[in-house]
Amino acid sequence: MLAPRPTCPNCGSQHTVKNGSTHNQKPKHQCQKGHLQFIEILLIKLLTKVL
Repeated sequence: MLAPRPTCPNCGSQHTVKNGSTHNQKPKHQCQKGHLQFIEILLIKLLTKVL
């Protein structure tokens, strides 16, 4: 089974390819539409509960 491709943070496109890695061994990706290089970062959403 294929892993889902990361979406481009600039245009939201899923047409991305792996494009090497950083010096910290994090995978770099490149958008095929806008040619933007980006690193997939896990975003942590903090949910607050209003009483």
